[in-house]
Amino acid sequence: MNLNRLNEFLTATRCRSIKKAAETLHIAPATLNARLCSFEASLGVPLFERKRNALSLTPKGALFYEDACKIHSEYCQITQALSSKEGSARRLRIAISAGIMPFYLTAVLALLDAQSPGLQPELLDDTVCHPYEALLSGQIDLYFAPVLSRRPEALSQADTAAYAASAAYGSLSSREEISHYAVSPARPQVLLPPGHRLSSKGSLSLKELAGECFILYPPTKDAVFRDFQLANLNASGITHSVYEGCSSLALAQALVAVGKGVFLSPMPLPENLPDSAHIPLTDISRPAVETLFFRKKPDNPDVLFFVKHFKQYIIFALNKHNSQTVNTIVSDTTF
Repeated sequence: MNLNRLNEFLTATRCRSIKKAAETLHIAPATLNARLCSFEASLGVPLFERKRNALSLTPKGALFYEDACKIHSEYCQITQALSSKEGSARRLRIAISAGIMPFYLTAVLALLDAQSPGLQPELLDDTVCHPYEALLSGQIDLYFAPVLSRRPEALSQADTAAYAASAAYGSLSSREEISHYAVSPARPQVLLPPGHRLSSKGSLSLKELAGECFILYPPTKDAVFRDFQLANLNASGITHSVYEGCSSLALAQALVAVGKGVFLSPMPLPENLPDSAHIPLTDISRPAVETLFFRKKPDNPDVLFFVKHFKQYIIFALNKHNSQTVNTIVSDTTF
């Protein structure tokens, strides 16, 4: 059995779409579809039911999926063991939203480096991959994101993989494979231009920003930032306009600095432009929770090693600051 075809079958099953699976695998949809058809022919059974742009497993395909997961996991464990024996570097691939390093992640990585210097973290952001799909396919090991704590009834422009990754909101058949650890309530803020009429305030209500132009985060491969912005702007009921010509977080910060608008963020932003004002928001009706996602049974054994030490650090931080500096409600859920 060709293990590359097996991985493509697993990815297509989890993505439930040829197009999305092809994006995850970085190949053309037509190529992937041809390979899957050839794979089905080699097995002598139809694995998928194809309806328009959606894929679903046939009864025999569902049975094969369970065995395929075991085969793929065992293969990854064997290759990991061989790499370790050869003295190869151990990688931990971590996806983070908008390229912003969570404040607690830096400390945890420093601790792990002291305990396990052979472990090399590799950071990816939402311009590189669909984090949720990449997590399922094994392309990344961990995913940090500020996820909406409850799903709004509707979003006019956002229907993203972030919701599939968000607790009970997802409807993917593979959701039971993913665990999540809610780290802390995100700390929303708004970025204001230099000299803005509200830039001297210690905190702001979203309603005080009525009439402003809001710079929207671009629709990247994972739009948790954009979801947060749209959900709260829609829920606030304030009059506002939006600026859509942004292609990155760095550009959004630059646009704020030259007075093109304000930028709403679910978490503190790096202060790359010191003249801009970073003001906490106090009345967000659609708050986000900083959350760690990982596979319940990861192929990379270092994932659970990281998760164990990460949880210990968060509990340590809670005890040290007596829940004041780090206002965290720790939850550990599998969905």
